[in-house]
Amino acid sequence: MITLDQNVRVRRCAAVWGTTFTLAFLKFYVENERGWITGNYRFAQLIHAFVALSCWWGVAQSLA
Repeated sequence: MITLDQNVRVRRCAAVWGTTFTLAFLKFYVENERGWITGNYRFAQLIHAFVALSCWWGVAQSLA
């Protein structure tokens, strides 16, 4: 039976979460452009961007 190395699992997990938060960032951007969002848009975008970049940074570091 083939099992993935733990580093590969962590890298894939980080890539999935990075993709998820990148898409959430884009979704909020589009919704804000359409005027659908009221409230603290910038804070939400800051959190999405930070988490997405952190995940992608981890993926990049694991490949180096």
